[in-house]
Amino acid sequence: MPKFIAGETSKAVLAEKEAKTESLSKKAKLIRKISSNNDIYPSLVVKRKTISLSSVLQWEDHELGVIKCVWNTAHEAHNAQVLKALLEAIDLANLNLNNEQSGKQVSTKTGSSSISKEDLNLLMLENEELRNALAEVYRAYIQTLENIKEDKTVNEVLHSLLRNQALILGKQRIWQLK
Repeated sequence: MPKFIAGETSKAVLAEKEAKTESLSKKAKLIRKISSNNDIYPSLVVKRKTISLSSVLQWEDHELGVIKCVWNTAHEAHNAQVLKALLEAIDLANLNLNNEQSGKQVSTKTGSSSISKEDLNLLMLENEELRNALAEVYRAYIQTLENIKEDKTVNEVLHSLLRNQALILGKQRIWQLK
């Protein structure tokens, strides 16, 4: 007799599913507590000073009791409420982090090293344009190298053909064409 009936899910798989749901819930509670950069957990990877859903899903810390899971697991029907709470917690934490950063920017506006958002956006656009231009130059460079290799090959074949023709004709070479 088989160990499982067709369509039946094993207890281990069900336990893992429940553990991931509990982990998502725990992540939401932990993220909701974040109010400043100092509150961010060291094991949570934060890029560009904001917390993203993908980094939260990949977050794994055995001391805190959180395990990582994939996007599909988080968006399953049985995780809908937990995911909604997690997204709200992430938005709240990002709002708190942005408020803290904007407070710091206001206090450092008198310094010469602060950059306004408009300047930052302009720099990012310029950076993107330069990156695209660099890609075009690189493509042109590679294409030129290929053309040079092709031209060398054609030239070598023509030289070889002319040498062979000269050997065949010997003293009867044609020196001028009329």
